[in-house]
Amino acid sequence: MMIMAMAMEMEMMMVMVMTKMMVKMMVIVMKMEMMMMMMMMMMMMMMMMMVIVMKMEVEIMMMEEEDDEDKNGKDQDEGEEEVETKEEEKDEEDEEDEDEDEDEDEDEDEEDEDDVCLYPIEICKNRLQAMQKKQNQSEQENVKKVYM
Repeated sequence: MMIMAMAMEMEMMMVMVMTKMMVKMMVIVMKMEMMMMMMMMMMMMMMMMMVIVMKMEVEIMMMEEEDDEDKNGKDQDEGEEEVETKEEEKDEEDEEDEDEDEDEDEDEDEEDEDDVCLYPIEICKNRLQAMQKKQNQSEQENVKKVYM
């Protein structure tokens, strides 16, 4: 009887120790997961900050170009400015339709000063979109790595 009681007590002790170990392991895993989540959140915040900064830079460039256009436009009449905006819209449509004919567009740039203002904006937009795509892909890959 005494040996049985000792054995039972030992078994209970082992179970207690095992459960304590399991709880500790769970806590450690939870902490690690929390750290991973924190890291992911930090990465996301950094990415968002980068995107916001890029947007701000593009907006600042746009504002500067608008200011330059306003300075150039003060000398001209309002009617001529309206004509210029129509020409700019046509030029934008032409750029979308004729990406292949870059040489012709460059010749047009030399002729019209309005195109010169439009080109950097388009380039910035394209770069911004490309960067956002890369960021999205890298974020998705990171998420896949974490969950795999």
